[in-house]
Amino acid sequence: MKRWKRFPWPASPRAASPWVLGLSVCLILFFLRLMLAGPGRRVFVRVPAGAGAQEVADILVRAQVLRRPTPLRMASRLLGLDRRLQAGIYSFRTEESLWRVLLALYRGEMFLLKVTVPEGWRATQIAERLEKMGVCEATPFLILVRKLRLEGFLFPTTYHFGVGASAEKVVEAMRGELERNWTGAMRRRALELGWGLREALTLASIIEREAVLREEMPLISGVYHNRLRIAKPLEADPTVQYALGYWKRGLSYGDLKVESGYNTYRSSGLPPGPICSPGIQAIRAALWPASTQALYFVADNTGGHTFHRTYREHLQAKQRAQEERGRHR
Repeated sequence: MKRWKRFPWPASPRAASPWVLGLSVCLILFFLRLMLAGPGRRVFVRVPAGAGAQEVADILVRAQVLRRPTPLRMASRLLGLDRRLQAGIYSFRTEESLWRVLLALYRGEMFLLKVTVPEGWRATQIAERLEKMGVCEATPFLILVRKLRLEGFLFPTTYHFGVGASAEKVVEAMRGELERNWTGAMRRRALELGWGLREALTLASIIEREAVLREEMPLISGVYHNRLRIAKPLEADPTVQYALGYWKRGLSYGDLKVESGYNTYRSSGLPPGPICSPGIQAIRAALWPASTQALYFVADNTGGHTFHRTYREHLQAKQRAQEERGRHR
């Protein structure tokens, strides 16, 4: 009977060394290639909630982020990450390294959109930008803002949101930023004025829309505080613009007759709530106004304002401003 020849395994550890070393080097190079592969073009990948390593690996292969699904499945199983890969939208590159992919999925390093909310924007403007950038749809965002009466409570700054974030998450982030900026000193000062956060933000939002020059904010605030003290209507154009539903330059006499609690030409005191999202400087100005006897101010055609104590001075300043505009047409 013919015997099978024995496979020529090395007879001793010393003889085995070159063979084992060669195999080890090959394996190391193979896994290093997987781990540190050079990236190609950018692709976006959505990892669904509850997806395990097998499903995630298949998604990444279809997106050409990985060449084969097996290395990610094996690596995630060995490292105990099979059910710890976080859902979301990620930015990878084709033929990305396995190590970078695993690390991003484990840490939840999702693709984030940089969204800047300018000072003085209304909720509708914020909603339009969020939808345009792909953060969340405008309609559910506005429904939530109106339901919770959050106009003015969406703090203007730069945020980083994931693609397709929920309206609730976006609103929570903006409200949280406001709370972080609403200091104890501000809270105490508001109480001294007999206000809460809403009243402070309401006046700050008007100041935000009126002021072009940041340094004039305390003076504009001083005028409004003087009017509030004597129960004189604020007569603030931005509140009428808010009642109309859009910002516009130059109000007509018809505009000033609009029926709304936000028409501060027809009623005294603060309007029902903020008209935009004020920045921190406007909030501080609302709480700490400059000391002034002025009750009026007029745009001076250079971006600033002139401030006046009497109505007669106010009318004269308006006339001069109109004449100046006429000369430069």
